[in-house]
Amino acid sequence: MIKENQQLLNRLNALSDGLIIFLMIPVSFWLRYQVLPNASVNMSLRNYMIIGFFYTILQIVIFFAVGVYRPFRHARLRRKLSEILVAFLIGLVLLLSWLSLRHMDNYSRQMIFLWFGLSFLLLSIKRIVLIRLMWHFRGKGYNLKHVVLVGSGAMAQQYLEKIETEISMGYHPLGYISEEEADLDIPWLGGFENLEAVLEREKPDEVIYLTTFDERMRTRVFLRF
Repeated sequence: MIKENQQLLNRLNALSDGLIIFLMIPVSFWLRYQVLPNASVNMSLRNYMIIGFFYTILQIVIFFAVGVYRPFRHARLRRKLSEILVAFLIGLVLLLSWLSLRHMDNYSRQMIFLWFGLSFLLLSIKRIVLIRLMWHFRGKGYNLKHVVLVGSGAMAQQYLEKIETEISMGYHPLGYISEEEADLDIPWLGGFENLEAVLEREKPDEVIYLTTFDERMRTRVFLRF
């Protein structure tokens, strides 16, 4: 199930982001001092790499805090890119403030802006590619999120129509729970009293509530997930 692998995927995503950010330091250094004109080296690449290593860790922490590593399934591409931009701006302000407070004026601000610009560009391209790939694979029936519906009324029908038209979201309904069988194109899994047994048997990634439901049972299900 997806929920069992999400944590590992998030760690790999964060690790690759950190690697990209760190590797952009020597690239930015080369562009600043070898490509751009009128550039004199005031600080060695080694010093940039040292400060960049610790800062890369801080930037990944900021990414987690801002919500960059939330699942892509519901996210619009523009929103994901804006989250990355906000996180980078926070990181840039923190780094420049720290350098100013420490009077470390030998570090080229132009080189730092190049570093942030390249990092943001590559991480944005990475997100675009990942989201497009996920949309493609979900349309082919892979990486699906298995859900159980609770309810069988008009809201349930609307929900099923929505996930059928938006295949890229990757939702697969295993069935629905309701007091009686309804005219839905997915299996009826029994009444409300069978919900916990159904969850144990089907092991869905998510439960979608589309009806009023006993609060005690809802709480027990939430604790289970």
